[in-house]
Amino acid sequence: LRAVPSLRRIAAVVEHQGTDFYELPRQVDPRSPAFTAACVLRVVDAFDAMTSERSYRAPMGREYWEAHLRDHAGSRYHPDVVAAFFACGADQPTPRDPRPEGRIP
Repeated sequence: LRAVPSLRRIAAVVEHQGTDFYELPRQVDPRSPAFTAACVLRVVDAFDAMTSERSYRAPMGREYWEAHLRDHAGSRYHPDVVAAFFACGADQPTPRDPRPEGRIP
């Protein structure tokens, strides 16, 4: 990503997206926007992965993904980001079905 001029600014975010929260400060300055963005991306990516249909499984239920995010706040995920995620409406019903109308399952 760093070699592509238009993506250079987001490289640190993408490179560290899979890094657990407790390890991230060793790799990215905690005062930087990249740190915050990586923490946010990690939570929303996990949420999307758990609530999206996959070829090998149905979307995970609310009980599972909510417990997973809350249980791993502070280790895998930034605890403030998890709190903000739920404060911003993640306590609403599971997301809409992403399948286009008329799609044959």
